[in-house]
Amino acid sequence: MSDLAPKGAEVRLEAVVKTFGAVRAVDGVTLTVRSGEFLTLLGPSGSGKTTTLACIAGFAVPTEGDVLIEGRPVTFDPPFERNVGMVFQNYALFPHMTVAENLAFPLRMRKLLAGRIRERIAWALALVRLAIRASSRAASSSGSPWPAPSSSSLRCFSWTSPSGRWTRSSAPRCSSS
Repeated sequence: MSDLAPKGAEVRLEAVVKTFGAVRAVDGVTLTVRSGEFLTLLGPSGSGKTTTLACIAGFAVPTEGDVLIEGRPVTFDPPFERNVGMVFQNYALFPHMTVAENLAFPLRMRKLLAGRIRERIAWALALVRLAIRASSRAASSSGSPWPAPSSSSLRCFSWTSPSGRWTRSSAPRCSSS
């Protein structure tokens, strides 16, 4: 792994269930994402992908099961104590900023040095093959022949290849990008 890649932390879900009334949005998910891995959740609309990520980030509390980061239970910890980012696909980009500026924003909020931010952005854009779009305005990405940068592009700051398993066949599948 490149020394520019964030080191990250191991994230583990143990038998996580999340219900909304009678709807079982997440159904017994168990998975481990090792430090430095990139995880992509694939599945149809309503299969629990976003709810699973919300449980990891702390925006949703599982009805059952545990969320652990570096082996420490964080199931009931608020999001600001987890040091985990989550990007919502429909609201992932600031349209007035370039793709690179969008990627830089959370790093600036964490007060990383400018040189380190530039290195991380270059690494991330190269990883998802979007370096050519770095200076494009996010608003101009839609309808372009190039893939629009989205949550999958921004997630590269977290992990880099899948591990773990979903415990039910109806759960989203894990895939590397």
